[in-house]
Amino acid sequence: MKILKYLLSLFLIKFSMAGTFSELRGIEDSSGNTHLFYRIYQVIPGIYGDGCSNSIYHFDLSNSIDTLFLNDWVEPDYFPPPYHGGGNLVLDYEFWNNDPSQFIYCGFSWGTDLGWGYICRYNSEFCFRNYGPPMSGVEISKQNDSLLFASNEQILFKSTDGGHVWEEFNFLGLHFQLINISPFNDSILFSIHYSHIYKSNNGGLTFTLVDSNIFYGNNFHFDSDSIHIYGVSNYDFIRSTDFGNSWQIISSDTTSLNISVDQFISGQIYLSKHNQILFSNDFGNTFQLFAELDNEIIGLYKKPMLNKIYAATPLDIYEIDSTEIHLIKHLTAIDYDDSFTVSPSDYELEQNYPNPFNSTTIINCKINEPGHIRIVLYDLSGKEIEVMVDQHQMPGYYHYQWDARDLASGIYFYTLIIDENPVATKKTVLIK
Repeated sequence: MKILKYLLSLFLIKFSMAGTFSELRGIEDSSGNTHLFYRIYQVIPGIYGDGCSNSIYHFDLSNSIDTLFLNDWVEPDYFPPPYHGGGNLVLDYEFWNNDPSQFIYCGFSWGTDLGWGYICRYNSEFCFRNYGPPMSGVEISKQNDSLLFASNEQILFKSTDGGHVWEEFNFLGLHFQLINISPFNDSILFSIHYSHIYKSNNGGLTFTLVDSNIFYGNNFHFDSDSIHIYGVSNYDFIRSTDFGNSWQIISSDTTSLNISVDQFISGQIYLSKHNQILFSNDFGNTFQLFAELDNEIIGLYKKPMLNKIYAATPLDIYEIDSTEIHLIKHLTAIDYDDSFTVSPSDYELEQNYPNPFNSTTIINCKINEPGHIRIVLYDLSGKEIEVMVDQHQMPGYYHYQWDARDLASGIYFYTLIIDENPVATKKTVLIK
């Protein structure tokens, strides 16, 4: 009866659900007009695992046009395993000549099977597919726009015709991810291998370890002096002063950091911590307060040559200069009829965040009655992979960090079990 009631709540009645901004990027076109690209993250409830939407939107500021750019979603599961929903993840996208109409993107798609990594051009009817791991990164050479590189978690791919045809260029083993290509020399590539930074000086034929600290993500910025490189890795701001041959952690925090640089002004860095934007004009040696917003900042973009920056919080996007803060976009809740609400009386298992995630994520659950709590991880086939929590808990709200750096990319499920009774299951996607 409870399952039937919940099923009806999904299909016949509506929920009150709000989306949040989850990413902000920007480019300047040939006329100097700013184009922002942002994601909106929304959870889509499902009986056997929640889905989500994390689609990318294009905001043309000069013409005040706001449109959907690329769809990104994970379907909710309305039926038990192995009858899973499908999904399409967009994991990276790049532009030719900063033209928002000429782009290439890559990611991972799946239906009821294990899925495939893909790379798609804006004007091609067919996408390149590689069955197996996700295509996690794609980069375009700044010296030769017919030369492109891409990667999944094992292989470096190369295209010499602008992304129409791809070849397997170098097999580098598990947990490999292309980060970026030098804008000054396309023979210099940077990658992550087992969460460490590697550098290639010969166009990807070989890679050498240059930093043994743990590094996640691809937030990587080159200074215009062709000497300094900056990056953020979860909670660390890192810097190289010898073009990536060695690295230092400059500062750390307890929240995710974001950076942006001016591609034409050497030494300028904008760094966000919590709700503050900090500014440095000496390559990150010292910072001063540039602006302070009402909520935590999730993305930054610096407009070149002008004292102007764009920042996103979960519900707002701002244009900021040295004297004023202008709200240019506010995200309102997606309104549904909430005449009926389903809420468990004794437990609540939340969707992990972030999702999809890279290596680490947070799982929250609420327990209203004392009991023995287990959170068990399963792979797509239903095989038990790991018991993340196994302990008696009193009523309360609990946070668990799941470290998945030793697991392969893919779809996983985690189940909350109370006193040996499975009570809730969520689906998550690990991307490396």
